Amino acid sequence: MALDYGHKRVGVAFSDPFRSFALPDTAILNSPNLIQDIMTIVREKWVTHILVGLPLHMNGSDTPQTTLTRTFAVELAKEGTPVSFWDERLSSQAVERQMLSTDASRKTRKANVDSQSAAFILQGFLDRLKSPNYKPTLVGDVSVGISAPLKKTVTPLEETHDDL
Repeated sequence: MALDYGHKRVGVAFSDPFRSFALPDTAILNSPNLIQDIMTIVREKWVTHILVGLPLHMNGSDTPQTTLTRTFAVELAKEGTPVSFWDERLSSQAVERQMLSTDASRKTRKANVDSQSAAFILQGFLDRLKSPNYKPTLVGDVSVGISAPLKKTVTPLEETHDDL
């Protein structure tokens, strides 16, 4: 399962059982019940891993949203499902361009950009899994700047995927 965390909504996408392609699903309102809403989906869909898009500046430095996303991921990881990050730079812009190229209306774009962005993030991860040179980066890699609390709440087997 992949999440595109935002101030108003969180886009959700899932992979197929063979981890070949990403499927956009829905957007959840970012509310005080967000973690519980996500965990309901995790249980219903038998999710075994959550990939969270990590927003970074083009030079790789943190944005204000990066801190919020990390805080969200720390809270989500406390629920017990493995959580990792994937660099999401330009995902929303790529999805917006794709939808514009298909002449999607503004209303359609607004309704679908979050889940489509989550699918875009997940597809990048799935494509990297197929790479023969794929070597995951462990959570806590300073190039991603994972905060200390996340290292304490995530098992050593979990990864961050910032190398695309």
